[in-house]
Amino acid sequence: MSSFTVDSTFFCIFKIGDNILYTLEVLQYLYAVYEKTDTKNKYFLNKPIIIEIVSIIEAILYDFHMRINKNTGEGVHNISISDRDDIRSKKLDDFDKYITSTRKHALFGQNMLFYEKLHYLRKIRNRIHTQNSENMKPYDDRKVFSTQNKIFAEGCLEKVAKVMSKKYARPNYVNGYVPKMTFPWKERIVAKEKA
Repeated sequence: MSSFTVDSTFFCIFKIGDNILYTLEVLQYLYAVYEKTDTKNKYFLNKPIIIEIVSIIEAILYDFHMRINKNTGEGVHNISISDRDDIRSKKLDDFDKYITSTRKHALFGQNMLFYEKLHYLRKIRNRIHTQNSENMKPYDDRKVFSTQNKIFAEGCLEKVAKVMSKKYARPNYVNGYVPKMTFPWKERIVAKEKA
């Protein structure tokens, strides 16, 4: 099985990092089963895989916003004082607001399409509620939780983790308590991207 690692020097809340590592272990198991499953049945695993991947993205964004809001002594490098103050002035408590905040402050770069991708994944993840009360198309869960969307989610999580690791690492004296994250798929973003 293919895999790669990313430093987790950006986590603020140990337990969030620890829970993400556990979720990555769950994903490693799901991917091992996925590889052994015949092609016509792989789609059964797409839904739990996508939901777990997008939940990790949400947890990373939550942790980062908590770091900006709570770690006033340590601070956060690569964020302007005005962006930091704006984030601190708002009560952010759901995935939609975290994505909107990261977009407003271009925390993952100027490519606004990336933030739209995150919103799309948020909507897909919310399809865990099978009734689809938002009437998101396509109406068929089999089409929403597709292999294409699984690969799409992998790339978005990979970008979030790599940007966080490179651009928003915490100072050496407070990082290292969460081991490296191992992602159970082939690395998609190999070229160095500007955040």
